[in-house]
Amino acid sequence: MTVMYLSFAPPLRTVFLISSTNQSPLNQYMKRSTWIPLLLLIYLAVMSYIGRGELAAGNYLYYFGLISLTLVCILLLHLHLRRVARQKGDKHITK
Repeated sequence: MTVMYLSFAPPLRTVFLISSTNQSPLNQYMKRSTWIPLLLLIYLAVMSYIGRGELAAGNYLYYFGLISLTLVCILLLHLHLRRVARQKGDKHITK
């Protein structure tokens, strides 16, 4: 009895060539400075929901402090990515 394994993953060289170009599917619809922080905000929302036990335990300062610190980091990342895109001459970024 022979077993055939089907691989749906493309070769690494192809993945590298696709990812090294600036024309990823997300870049066609949204700027990189928008979708990376958006994904991080979704991740933060999920982690906040998972960590709601800290809030129920009465650790308000820890819970909201961690969320606000993370939001500040995401905002700084967004601003940095916009500045980098503007310096590279990205035509999607307005001055």
